[in-house]
Amino acid sequence: MAYPFSQPQLVQHMKPPALPPYVTDLDTRVLALGSGNWMTLDNLYRGNLALGSNGSGKSSGVIKNLARAALGNLGAGVLVLTAKDDTKDWIAWCREAGRLDDLIIFDDKHHRIDFVDYASRNGAEGSKESANLTELLFKVSQATQRFRKHSSAGEAFWPMKGREFVDAAISIHNCAFGRVTIADIARTLEHAPRREHDLKAADFARENYAAHVLAKCHDDPVNPLPADDLRVLGNYFGHHFRLMDERTRSGVEAEVMGVLQPFMKGTARRLFASGITTVTPELLDAGAVIVFALPIHRFEEVSVIGQVIFKTLFQRYALRRKITSRSRPLALFVDECQYFMDHESDSLFQSTCRSNRIMTCYATQNLPLLIEHMGGQHPEHAVKAWIGNLANKFLCSQNCGYTNRWVVEELIGRGLRYQHGRTEGTSEQLSHGYSRGYGYSHTDGMQSSHSASGNSGRSRTTSRGQNASTTTTEVYEQMIQTGELASMLRTGGPATRWKVDALLHTDGRTFPHTGRSWTLCTFSQR
Repeated sequence: MAYPFSQPQLVQHMKPPALPPYVTDLDTRVLALGSGNWMTLDNLYRGNLALGSNGSGKSSGVIKNLARAALGNLGAGVLVLTAKDDTKDWIAWCREAGRLDDLIIFDDKHHRIDFVDYASRNGAEGSKESANLTELLFKVSQATQRFRKHSSAGEAFWPMKGREFVDAAISIHNCAFGRVTIADIARTLEHAPRREHDLKAADFARENYAAHVLAKCHDDPVNPLPADDLRVLGNYFGHHFRLMDERTRSGVEAEVMGVLQPFMKGTARRLFASGITTVTPELLDAGAVIVFALPIHRFEEVSVIGQVIFKTLFQRYALRRKITSRSRPLALFVDECQYFMDHESDSLFQSTCRSNRIMTCYATQNLPLLIEHMGGQHPEHAVKAWIGNLANKFLCSQNCGYTNRWVVEELIGRGLRYQHGRTEGTSEQLSHGYSRGYGYSHTDGMQSSHSASGNSGRSRTTSRGQNASTTTTEVYEQMIQTGELASMLRTGGPATRWKVDALLHTDGRTFPHTGRSWTLCTFSQR
């Protein structure tokens, strides 16, 4: 069955503005969709998702063209997270846009970010920031567990108790020194008092690290806390944690060290907990293009850890920056996004992107992959809620039946279709007949007579006829069939002259050549 609309519309970039170096007007036309349609900056701020099987062209077609728009048309500060090694592509796109000087490649050699130290210095003050930093540490841990295929669907007793300790340790360090590191939290756990005798020992406050930090909170704090808060923190270390059942305390210590351990050795410590920071989200406001070059096939857990960290820091920075009519657009590109998702924060973040001038673009293969990695008690609902906040969905060739059914049944849905039929017929009738008769009579008598008669005849009849009828039936059915997403969308390469087809579904608009909120568009791989 052919598509119920005209030929695919070729997507083209609008002419980049000369001044200023980045776009601020929400009505700026960024991508031409053909037939007098386009996507504006406001459209892109509403979120973009590319779905397609391996080899469908979603990266080389859809992502490539959206990246060109962000770099060249918008002049955005761009953060790129990816499970693959896409560095060469982004170098080429930055060169094409004249932005090679803005490019920062975060690999395992040139850049660092001590995320705990950065977050403690640049976030909100007081207990709120302690809670945010604690949450960040456990988000990273949960992402690592999902990568290892360990289920983390529910909140267990140990993680909750572990969060209490980490939050308390961060709070006393922020108060005493105005900063905290992974090593500080680990050292506090090691030195936390166990016996009442420890508290009464004359040299305890002088030699014990935890006691030393608490003493500085009282005597010489960098960020003073209210007396009630200090009393609660002192009671936690001096009584609550100290008097905890030994089995419970051992569980808490194991949980906390499980969260901290990856950052205390090897590449993760060197990149994310060394005390050195060379790259921060603030650089994006100056027009930086930060590309994480830590592919999963080489760095495995370190790749997931680093990119979840920077995604979370980016989200928090983007939400707390002051927005004006002159704020530079920011863009977040996440390829193979299933590895870096969070079921709580990502949906909330996406719902605020438009008001905070943030363009997001996510790419993955199919819905089951997202559901598998999302986490939480109801991952399927979380995935659909997150996708619901992404207004523009670019659906490339797809061989996943679950995803295709979701597209045609839930996303596109049913509609009235008209089926036209015509019947034609021709008839011909031929008849032929022949008849012959003969009669004779004879009478003898007084008078003789003879008579005879005969007749013959032929007949032939021919008739011909022709008829035609046309019918139109109104049917309420699926607007697109499931198999079409796998068979009728071009996947690029020389056979298609480097063209990639995608079914674009968007919110709040109707495309004239389809009469619906979706259309077929074509992206060039060149």
